[in-house]
Amino acid sequence: VKDKVVLEVGAGTGLPGLVAGAAGASRLMLSDRQDGTRVLDNLRKTVAANKAVLGDCAVEVLGLSWGQFTSATLDLPPVDVLLLADCFYDAKGR
Repeated sequence: VKDKVVLEVGAGTGLPGLVAGAAGASRLMLSDRQDGTRVLDNLRKTVAANKAVLGDCAVEVLGLSWGQFTSATLDLPPVDVLLLADCFYDAKGR
């Protein structure tokens, strides 16, 4: 991932994306649900707490939701690496 643009979708805690940033990604976008204010706030705190290992990697936290295309979605830059895991969250545990 060195010198690549990385987007993590459904980032949650952001661990895979942070590892990519620490491994030399030039730009990292961590995303989770648009309505997930707590998740996005926690992601921002996690990024701030890990600045030392992220080096010069430019990091953004974005609210992106599946199936909802907003200007934020359409304005995303080209991505070299896409990280996804457990992207279908169901609060009711179904």
